[in-house]
Amino acid sequence: MPDTAGPHIGPQEVFTTLTGFKKTAMLRTALELGLFDAVGEDSPGARQIAERLGTDPRATGFLLDALASVGLLAGDGSGYRLPPGAAPLLTSTGPRYVGGLARIAASHGEWEVFGRLTETVRTGAPLAEADAQAPDFAYWTDFAQHPTPATAKGAALVADLLEPLDAPDVLDVGCGSGAFGLTLTARHPGARTTLQDWPSVLQIAHRRAKEQGLDDRVTLSPGDVFGAGLPGGSYDVVVAGNLLFLFDPGRAEALVRRLAGTLRPGGRLVIASFMTGEGATDAEHAHLLNLLMLSWTPGGELLPPSAYQEMATRAGLTDARVHRREGVPLQAVVATRPIREEGPA
Repeated sequence: MPDTAGPHIGPQEVFTTLTGFKKTAMLRTALELGLFDAVGEDSPGARQIAERLGTDPRATGFLLDALASVGLLAGDGSGYRLPPGAAPLLTSTGPRYVGGLARIAASHGEWEVFGRLTETVRTGAPLAEADAQAPDFAYWTDFAQHPTPATAKGAALVADLLEPLDAPDVLDVGCGSGAFGLTLTARHPGARTTLQDWPSVLQIAHRRAKEQGLDDRVTLSPGDVFGAGLPGGSYDVVVAGNLLFLFDPGRAEALVRRLAGTLRPGGRLVIASFMTGEGATDAEHAHLLNLLMLSWTPGGELLPPSAYQEMATRAGLTDARVHRREGVPLQAVVATRPIREEGPA
């Protein structure tokens, strides 16, 4: 039965959704070619831009006109210009250049698996050649090299939530770029942080630590978080950022239990992630990521915050609370290991 209370869906909304991939391909191609750099400040024509790029003049003209048609360029065949606000975002020297973001938000890996989404939904099985849990999965090195704005905002949120801290020992599991752990390390001069991930990813996180002058307080723990990659020792803070959804809920809960066991009394576990809402129409990005998990993982799933709260509670942690901040797409569940734990009844 049709839902008369929800938003009205008309032909234009359907058409826009069906054709959105064309704009994605167009912009990604322009960024990969360095087209916006080639436009520069001298209003060159299509042939001149093609010469600068070493591309076909006719094809380049089509691409330029398509970009102009959606407002990403100004001008026509006789001369093209960057519209106001474009240079900081679209040129490689711009302070907010999105070229790295495009490698993540419009990655070739995602493009390929979404092209086979019908097959995946029919079978329910992940694609054999796309295993996001494998140590050599190329997407994760790209993600570590080009963290999204959501990562930085999420790391700042977590650091704020954990205040005050006094020289904490921090473990950042599945650390990627190291944003969560390094943000805490930078904020607290006495902090010591262990970064855990696959070796190829840790190389990037370690480089970032060196660039920030933090490497003398950072330890690396390479390997599988379910195996030898999870270091021994105990910690004041353990952060799992955008990690648990790579695993089915049962395996994710098993990891929460392992992480809870590394906490000192009074220590806190932080699960920071994109999360679904409690209703099907909430958290659009998280639900789209769930479609990606279908293709990339055997059972990976983004869950609502309440599911992570329950996992933390069953792991023996207390005071599991959900934290959100306007403008930050990630949510955080923070739970504490009791200072005095109850023995058996």
